[in-house]
Amino acid sequence: MSVRAWTVIAAVLTGADAIRAFPNDQSRFTFTGTLDLRLQKGFGIGRARLAAILDAHNAISLGNEVEERVVTGSGFRTVTAVQPPRTIHLGARVTF
Repeated sequence: MSVRAWTVIAAVLTGADAIRAFPNDQSRFTFTGTLDLRLQKGFGIGRARLAAILDAHNAISLGNEVEERVVTGSGFRTVTAVQPPRTIHLGARVTF
């Protein structure tokens, strides 16, 4: 599939500004979704309360693109950023 893309530099009162100049239906972006989980278990300790917490962000470790180069040229639509890897956070909360 051949996609034509242009970037137009327009001179406005505040200076030069880049304007997207390719058709709406000619460029698609990869769907980005993540699975974030939180497990929390509370315990009573006397008059205080302890909660153990486990957070997992991007739990299934997807690596889809989240940003791409959109200027005209040979690098058009090359990936410039991907989703961050899986991260796991352990924590505890004490309330009294």
